[in-house]
Amino acid sequence: MSVFILNVQNMKTNVQSSTPILTYLPNERVHINLDNILTRNQIVHPEMLLLKIEGRHVDVIKVKKIEDRDGYLYIMIEDQITGRVNNLIQILDHENKFFLWWVVSYEYVMNDLENRVCERLTNKGALLEFDFKPPIDNKFKF
Repeated sequence: MSVFILNVQNMKTNVQSSTPILTYLPNERVHINLDNILTRNQIVHPEMLLLKIEGRHVDVIKVKKIEDRDGYLYIMIEDQITGRVNNLIQILDHENKFFLWWVVSYEYVMNDLENRVCERLTNKGALLEFDFKPPIDNKFKF
């Protein structure tokens, strides 16, 4: 397993991968370079509201704390409906593509939706204005 953790505050690094999985930023923000972190620029911070997705189950959560220990990422979360506090745990490994959970921010969802709509409207064959043609067989009179 190759793990590389960069801590900007005290430059803690655990070697061997070309891109860091974790980068600790000012103001308790953390850049988490994993595929199951769907936020703007993959940055997560305490007090951030997110959607947590596990299979078909979705919860609204608030991030309480982010830390790494022994090659694992721990994100302490609070469920905004039940008030329960739990930890999301993920191995810090670029090779791992198996995820039990995803976290998604509102901004990420809205940006993705906007990009999809723009792409759909600008693709060849998409209608940018109404294109009405009368029926060929003239059964209907207008």
